[in-house]
Amino acid sequence: MHAALGRQLGGILGFYEDLAAEVARPPSRHAPMPDPVEPPAAPPVSAALSPRRVRGAPRADALWVGHHLHQLQAHAGDVVAPAERLAIVRRTPWWR
Repeated sequence: MHAALGRQLGGILGFYEDLAAEVARPPSRHAPMPDPVEPPAAPPVSAALSPRRVRGAPRADALWVGHHLHQLQAHAGDVVAPAERLAIVRRTPWWR
């Protein structure tokens, strides 16, 4: 379960790092727009959040983290369009 959560975290982390690069201050006014950022693909929820037991103890920590990662991933697409608009604004000179 922890390996699946690690892979899911890696996808989400990469997405938010790419998003941050997109909205960051460009090195120059003529810097090209970065490629559009795609939200991470959501794995089946049941695969990452199944309540397995390790040595008789429930893996509540993994379930808790899995639910939070799922929420971050489920709403990642909501920030793509606003980030693209911000990236355009940041590349437009203030006097235009």
